[in-house]
Amino acid sequence: MKHAYIMVVITGLAGCGLPDPETLKPPCTSDAQCAGFGDEFAGHRCLEGRCVLNSCGDAKVDALEGCDDGNTVDNDACSNACALARCGDGILRADLSSGQVGFEACDDGNTVDEDACSNACSLEACGDGIVQASEACDDGNQANTDACTNACELARCGDGILRTGLNPGDAGFEACDDNNQDSGDGCSALCASEACGDGQLDAGEGCDDGNEVGGDGCSAACRSEVAQMDAGGSSTCARLHNGGLRCWGANGSGKLGAGLETSFQRTPVAVIELGSEPATQVSVGSGHVCAIVGRGQLYCWGNNFQGQVGVPEAGTSGVFPPVKPLAEAIVLQVAAGHFHSCVIMANDGEIRCWGGVAPNVDRPLLGDGSTAGSRSPTWVLNSAQERLTKAEELIIGGFHTCAILGRSTNLGEQSNPSGNQTACW
Repeated sequence: MKHAYIMVVITGLAGCGLPDPETLKPPCTSDAQCAGFGDEFAGHRCLEGRCVLNSCGDAKVDALEGCDDGNTVDNDACSNACALARCGDGILRADLSSGQVGFEACDDGNTVDEDACSNACSLEACGDGIVQASEACDDGNQANTDACTNACELARCGDGILRTGLNPGDAGFEACDDNNQDSGDGCSALCASEACGDGQLDAGEGCDDGNEVGGDGCSAACRSEVAQMDAGGSSTCARLHNGGLRCWGANGSGKLGAGLETSFQRTPVAVIELGSEPATQVSVGSGHVCAIVGRGQLYCWGNNFQGQVGVPEAGTSGVFPPVKPLAEAIVLQVAAGHFHSCVIMANDGEIRCWGGVAPNVDRPLLGDGSTAGSRSPTWVLNSAQERLTKAEELIIGGFHTCAILGRSTNLGEQSNPSGNQTACW
């Protein structure tokens, strides 16, 4: 049988000696009994012998409550709203210690992971693996020698931290890092150890060709081995102290002396097939090269279109291996121009020249009075049509040649016994 119970609520009578409204709630012995008092007691339960309305904090978990721990503490596992504590609810939980499940070092009430408090409710810090606005990187570790430092800065050459874990040739590899970007102090601006053979010209080095091998123009101690150089056209040749020849640049017609098939060379290549004796001089023309080897043997190679190599049977194209235009005659100096070559002979300083046979040249390049040129060596003559003698030095241009002559030369009318003479053609 359903019981009817009328609760009279009297308000505004405080202090009039009326009973406490709580005492007017119907007595009970169970929750089911409260439900039996009528609809007005729905959501009530029996507490301390009276039917009372369910509420957060009454230690009873109702349908709409995630928890109810029976207290009014807001920063434990169950909030004052009877919701289970969670990271991001804006309530800093205080009932746990660091290391315990659910511990919060912060709680900023959002799910943004890149602010001062992470989505795990931990304080953001360099090394937590989350890149903050103030961090260039964050790799989630405390290693200071990888791509991201302990200050969450990208590793760079010159930061004073030697990067490890990379091999030579890898991007970012550092052989040294001296906290600056200066070269010449043992560690280059590229964080490479500065040493002879590293391919960089460091302080105290005369050269550095990237190896520690001598005989190639730069010694194993990074000292220049070049005794003489000459350049012409788009090529350069150097004579080393040991008598070797190295050339680089354009190799048209085999001018570099390394073969007709060799392409343009940015680094010196050895001139080959000159025998075993050392070179004593090299001269580079526009498209050909001549060198004196041993005790005065002359070799020439390269473009022979105008006869500048000096051997008619060698043809008019690229000449290689080197040929000997004067056979076994002894030569003191050679000079190579655009389309001609000249030498000083050992016999009385006489001069011989050859080349300049192309129709478009038509100039007296050879000093013999002719403008036709010659594919074989001819003698330079004085005004009396005698062989010019006592030459001491040749200076050659593209289309002319000059010679410094000794005091006793037979220059002719221009002879001056009181000093050296010059002759040009």
